[in-house]
Amino acid sequence: MRKYMVVGAVILVIVAAWFVYDRWRAPETQIRDIRLVEDGGGAVQAGQTIGVDVEVKDRTGQGLEFECTSAQGARCWTTNKSTAAFFYTAPRAADVDFDLITVKAVRNGQVLASKLKRIGIVHQASLPPLPPQLPPRPPLIFGFDEPGQGSMGWRLPQDSAATTTRRVSQTAEQHHEGTGALRIELNFSTGRQTEELSTDLVITPPVAGPPYDLSNRILSGFIKFRRDFPSILDQNPGVQLFIVDEEKRSLYGCWKNIEPEMVAEELWINVVLPTNLSPGPNGCRGAVRTAGFDATRVRRVGVKIAANAERPLSYQGPCYLDSVKEVR
Repeated sequence: MRKYMVVGAVILVIVAAWFVYDRWRAPETQIRDIRLVEDGGGAVQAGQTIGVDVEVKDRTGQGLEFECTSAQGARCWTTNKSTAAFFYTAPRAADVDFDLITVKAVRNGQVLASKLKRIGIVHQASLPPLPPQLPPRPPLIFGFDEPGQGSMGWRLPQDSAATTTRRVSQTAEQHHEGTGALRIELNFSTGRQTEELSTDLVITPPVAGPPYDLSNRILSGFIKFRRDFPSILDQNPGVQLFIVDEEKRSLYGCWKNIEPEMVAEELWINVVLPTNLSPGPNGCRGAVRTAGFDATRVRRVGVKIAANAERPLSYQGPCYLDSVKEVR
């Protein structure tokens, strides 16, 4: 029996030593792969714009920024440096038949990992010149993590008299994911029981893009209130996400009550908006869809915080919004 115990202990020591060695020899941050979206076996037509996805492994769990450069001076860019995804426009020069792009993972100016990707350039002289192309739609995500990112365009609608939020700003004092969130200064008083703020969804590089197609998608966000927020059940305070199409028709998602225990424990409250929802008692509670709303042509996304106007609450103070994104 003692011999078996000794053998088991030796095996455990060997496994632990191998784990430590494996952790020691492997870099903490790695760029494992660079993939071209909708490529032709690693080749791109001259002048074509495609997406570039980067697979990253990072053991540190700290924020990274990503950079992309082209050996041929081609355009390789991103709308969010903290997201490992780029757009690449292949050069048109007739004497260029391949390019090398370099993707780097950077933290505080230090390059932690880099990787090269060879891209073949295909020329088809018999075809007419390609028209200006829109880049692939970047994912809808608002994390408020990148330094200097500010409110990412989140603001108050100028035409809403019921809206009383005085200030929105990026903050590092709270976060659900990453390192930051959006701080919203609330001001609830008699006759002012609704707060709404939203942001435009616009794809700008290299040319102004179309509305977002969010049909059959699910949006999710997290909001947090301080302990001094007056969450009283008969006042029925709650929160919901909403989206607006280019004709200003709206879809308000599932209503989420702000329960007293959520406030007392300062929990992050998850709110969702399935864009194919059916408002009504058999569908998503509290949802409201404007007649004619078109989920394929969405221009704005926002959040609504409201209470029962017949039992008004009084509160001046902050709440926090984070991780507003598509989850499916």
